[in-house]
Amino acid sequence: SEVYIFGGLEERPLKQYIFEKVAVPDRTHIVDGSIREIAPVVAGMDLFLGNDSALIHLAAALKIPTAVIYGPSNPAWTYPFGAPYRIIRLGLECSPCYHYSPKSLHCPSGRDFACLRELPVDLAFSSIVEFIDELGLRK
Repeated sequence: SEVYIFGGLEERPLKQYIFEKVAVPDRTHIVDGSIREIAPVVAGMDLFLGNDSALIHLAAALKIPTAVIYGPSNPAWTYPFGAPYRIIRLGLECSPCYHYSPKSLHCPSGRDFACLRELPVDLAFSSIVEFIDELGLRK
């Protein structure tokens, strides 16, 4: 399997950090580019994992099964319509708190986005593995 790390140009240091910490170098790729340049890469995937962003909707539009990590946004409003999907979230009482708004994102509960920061890796991992098994993608 190949792993692709996406993000904006301003996230290049973060993408490099992720690559260095968790990647199998010969099977991991950092991808920069516009949606037009990224779309063919996403189209060739068996599964897309991302946060609530434009790329999950691109993957869903391309019928790629999509696992999404949600925090402050509402998955009932922004789920990846059009493909099988799995929502991964902590489900804190203060989440979702973000609604469509031109305002910058901030944590109104004062918990520094605990909905994302406190999401256990094991919870996300087990949810993704279960989704892979349900889809019959395990190789």
